Amino acid sequence: MFARAGVKVTIATRRRLLPEAEPEISDALAQYLGEEGITVRSGLSYQRIQQMPEGAVLSVLAGGQAQALTAERVLVTSGRPAQYRRLRP
Repeated sequence: MFARAGVKVTIATRRRLLPEAEPEISDALAQYLGEEGITVRSGLSYQRIQQMPEGAVLSVLAGGQAQALTAERVLVTSGRPAQYRRLRP
């Protein structure tokens, strides 16, 4: 949604986009998002995130190399599934 509004979006994940699905499905989704202008960075190891004058800086390890991803804003999602309770009639 943000990308279609003209915002540069990067998705940073520890594994692939859909870790429970077959790798080909995640790869296809990453390719589709790339065609939409969204950068997908997977296989990252998060080190720390901090607020700096230039914005938020996420320090990661990618392929054993330290890297910094900088953004104006960060949207954090946990990836935990929703828990449902059955309501009594």
